[in-house]
Amino acid sequence: MKIVQSFWSAPSFRQSHAIQNRSAGGWLDASYNYFSWAYSCLQFKKYYDEVELVTDTRGKEILIDLLELPYSNFTTQLDCLSGFDPDLWAVGKLHAYKLQDGPFIHADGDVIIWDRFDKNLEDSDLLAQNVDMDFEFYHDTLSQIKAHFTYIPEVIPQYFSSDGNKVVSINAGIIGGKRTDFFKSYVEEALLFIHKNGHHLDKIKKGKFNTIFEQYLFACMARSQNIKVNYFHNTPVNDYTEFVDITNIPRKSQYFHPVGLFKKEEHIGRELEYRFRMDYPEHYFHIAELITKRYI
Repeated sequence: MKIVQSFWSAPSFRQSHAIQNRSAGGWLDASYNYFSWAYSCLQFKKYYDEVELVTDTRGKEILIDLLELPYSNFTTQLDCLSGFDPDLWAVGKLHAYKLQDGPFIHADGDVIIWDRFDKNLEDSDLLAQNVDMDFEFYHDTLSQIKAHFTYIPEVIPQYFSSDGNKVVSINAGIIGGKRTDFFKSYVEEALLFIHKNGHHLDKIKKGKFNTIFEQYLFACMARSQNIKVNYFHNTPVNDYTEFVDITNIPRKSQYFHPVGLFKKEEHIGRELEYRFRMDYPEHYFHIAELITKRYI
């Protein structure tokens, strides 16, 4: 099984006051973003031989040249995204999905593991982190989309209505599987969803739109095509607290993912930094020196 990570650098350097922005990767401080990327890559390399990076030229300079992360391969094909709005930060992930021609698991740069994934999960046609069950922000964003967009993929109103107005989505902290044919058609539909509504994006909260064109569209299309999605965490979540307590690792959990606004909490960043320093002191002090000298 191949692990893929993607880093489109533009959102990390976009200054924005929007609560869903991805400046510094969404972290409270840019240093936590770099520590997270390094910790994530190094832990995946402990359990998988193939850990690849899809990025752009600036991302390559940061993660490969400066941070010296040991990816088995990398590409700068995300340079093609220069015309996209950085608020649509999940577009970089979409392009990474589209490039895959064999079984893969894409992991966000803030996902850190302490064990290899279960073989049954690795053998899935489609997989994701967990089911997102009826979160309010999905309802809010879908209402904005219905009010302002001129194009909505057919599967979205179909499933939004048939679920009794419950929004059943997925979380893409990890996402992947063997059905690369599905991913290519799904990415094509997601990009069409974006392009056909280009003149309406400023009428909605663009940061939250990412969860619709990446996560909810994926869930709707998988259901429409009757493709089973297997999950790392099999129980639908009401929040993400089970993924953010790094103090329980590795005794009770082997998976860390500070979803969304959890990255804005100071104690989570500090706990991550402490664990990274303890586990990889050489890498930690190398990155700390780069930060001190303002190379990153």
